[in-house]
Amino acid sequence: MVLIKKHIALVVSIVICLGLHSQDIHYSQFYNSPLNLNPSLTGNYDGDLRLCGNHKSQWKSFANAYSTFSASADYGFCNPIKKIGRIGIGFQFNSDIAGDAKFGTNHYKLSLAYMFPIKDSSLVISLGGNGALNHHGISFNLLNFGSQYDGESFDPTLPNNEIIDYDEYSYFDISAGFNITWIQSPKLRINAGFSANHLNSPNKSFFEERNISLPIKYLYHGKALWNAKDDFWLEPMFMIMHQQKYLEINLGSMFRIEYNPLGLKYMFAGAILRARDAGIFVIGGNYQNINIAISYDVNLSKLTTISRGKGGIEISLIYILEHPKPYKAPHYRKCPDFM
Repeated sequence: MVLIKKHIALVVSIVICLGLHSQDIHYSQFYNSPLNLNPSLTGNYDGDLRLCGNHKSQWKSFANAYSTFSASADYGFCNPIKKIGRIGIGFQFNSDIAGDAKFGTNHYKLSLAYMFPIKDSSLVISLGGNGALNHHGISFNLLNFGSQYDGESFDPTLPNNEIIDYDEYSYFDISAGFNITWIQSPKLRINAGFSANHLNSPNKSFFEERNISLPIKYLYHGKALWNAKDDFWLEPMFMIMHQQKYLEINLGSMFRIEYNPLGLKYMFAGAILRARDAGIFVIGGNYQNINIAISYDVNLSKLTTISRGKGGIEISLIYILEHPKPYKAPHYRKCPDFM
């Protein structure tokens, strides 16, 4: 039984290492990692400074598959030249470790966006882009290969007979996107966006001849916030990604109830379906501009034979800092003394 588990872990590790070229870091709570979702969302929020943190642990039931962490900070400010529009600048760090060979991925992204209102500010268009330095590394010595079995047992001192030129490499990456926000009324707000990632199709490989390029990934997303009744809000959302033959579709909704004791603003819960892959259940709340959410993936794909339906837990944290607005006294006119 132990040997079977080792073989399963080895196969999963190899599949992860070979297949990661087609899958970028992304989260089940995609809407809670805005700079990963679309660079045009940089600075696109109500407030002055936004800090985001995300962590996901996946498939721990049968292998050391994925452990992902992200942190970002973005700042939005008014255009100092034309006095209209808003500029956003942000930094994103992603770290991912996958498999028994500890396939490591680190992203360092710098994002810039410009938002300009039209139609009496009820419609806001945002354009953005980012440049990223990406680094990959792997510990091949942690993998077991067939040539290291002597017929009776495993001997790690035997050569693996694999030709490996590098155990790490780096490359530069470029992405761009746009987003449209429509504020129909205080009770209805809709936004939709599109981003294209890996526009420069960088080459990536652990071998000397790096002729494996990273294909462009296209991402579409949208979300609405609707005050259905009194303190009850609906927040439907979607995200679609495709990269060559790979396609991912996410559909779901959050249900929000405004509740305000001792600084609590609202609580929410909901579910998202990742087509042919997982059902995602989310719960969270907002306390004094701190938004925290916890989700769990229930595996629905063919992998459930091994995972027994167990997916991964994910936690997100967003804090938005708002500087106090200067007080403006209402205009008044002093009456003449003789009246």
